[in-house]
Amino acid sequence: MGYDIIGDIHGHADHLESLLDKLGYQIENGVWSHPTRKVIFCGDFINRGPKIVETIHIVRSMCEAGNAMTVLGNHEFSLILWHAFKEKKMLPPALIRKAGNQSKTTRDAYKQMDLSMDKDMKWLRKQALFLDLPELRVVHACWDQQAIDAVVDYQFDGKLKKSILRRIVLQNEEILQHISRIVQGPIMNMPSDLKVVCNRGLNRKSFRVKWWCNPLPTTFGELCFEGRYLLPNYTIPSEIMPQINIYDPSEPTVFCGHYCRSEGAQILSRNVVCVDSCISHSGILSAYRYNPDELLSTDHIVTVIQ
Repeated sequence: MGYDIIGDIHGHADHLESLLDKLGYQIENGVWSHPTRKVIFCGDFINRGPKIVETIHIVRSMCEAGNAMTVLGNHEFSLILWHAFKEKKMLPPALIRKAGNQSKTTRDAYKQMDLSMDKDMKWLRKQALFLDLPELRVVHACWDQQAIDAVVDYQFDGKLKKSILRRIVLQNEEILQHISRIVQGPIMNMPSDLKVVCNRGLNRKSFRVKWWCNPLPTTFGELCFEGRYLLPNYTIPSEIMPQINIYDPSEPTVFCGHYCRSEGAQILSRNVVCVDSCISHSGILSAYRYNPDELLSTDHIVTVIQ
């Protein structure tokens, strides 16, 4: 079977429908489908855009019909965390307050449409944090095998139950850090006394890093993988180099989103592809048309611009 891996949608349902149409999908019985292919969504289909609820319902209907699969992004995971705490009469940890702020546009979208989000939340909690298929792998931000193994060993039994989420947040269990690595990727936090100014003239205190380069880059500019700024190529002191479990070139091809590549989807290495084209800033939504036994090629990247 062929797969069409779609990057971060962020509530832009019109872009999604245009892309599905361009990929050859048609609406049958109210659901987008294809006779020989299946969509895999890379997460972050909520927040930011003008049609968040509509986007969720397209993704959900396709998944429930067997026409698509999805992994959770950091935005969905934040919404799930917030929803797990909203019924408890307690002052939630800072992490939950941050999750509430990040998910506010999605919650407001449901309120404006006078809709309950409970059924969609129940569906969201059943979605995977990663997909390890015979043909390929899909994750929102980073395939870190140590984190993947920890999540598998934790035995969520296919559902992020609210009671479990409350426990791992309140008890600060290590499993939360592993989930964060999967949905947010590794981040380098700068020491307070170190000033590294980006190309926009700002002193950056943290940044997303490349996790597939072997050996790892040795400068800030080479290690940084941000979509909206660049860091200078100053050598990183060995004392502050982050611990990164590098994705080996011998591993299966993995697709991710998250990294806001405003120029469109990118092939990052011989076995890593990012399909997030930063739709909220670029107006571009990307997909990669994956066929088993074919080498990665930019010819397989499909985009729509509105």
